[in-house]
Amino acid sequence: MDENLYELLKNHSFWHWLPPEGGRYFDACFNMDWERIDHDAHIQSRGRVGYIISGHARLTTERGTVPAGEGAFFGVFQPGRPESRRVEETELWAVTDCTVLWLDADVLTSVCYAACWFHARLIREVDAWFENRREG
Repeated sequence: MDENLYELLKNHSFWHWLPPEGGRYFDACFNMDWERIDHDAHIQSRGRVGYIISGHARLTTERGTVPAGEGAFFGVFQPGRPESRRVEETELWAVTDCTVLWLDADVLTSVCYAACWFHARLIREVDAWFENRREG
């Protein structure tokens, strides 16, 4: 994982559980990449899950358009129980300059063959994120 990206993530409350040594393996497991997206650009998720590290955007799916900012996940939809989680093609329109972390969608929609602890933890944290969103 790019050390600058790890520095950005460790300052987000969602990633509080990720220790520095976990960051060394994160990229290999999740096929992570990050991208700076200029204001007014439109980007398709293309089967990936996105996490907005910085900036503000509008996210459009078949269910409609919603505003999103720092700390939001997109490209995956969980209508109820965690087992209902599925990939959801999403268009991001950058309202401001944005930085987005991209993950392989399989990470959140299927079980890792290596069953690494940080994969299991990421899935638990994403499930909690969805639950908090439903309650709030």
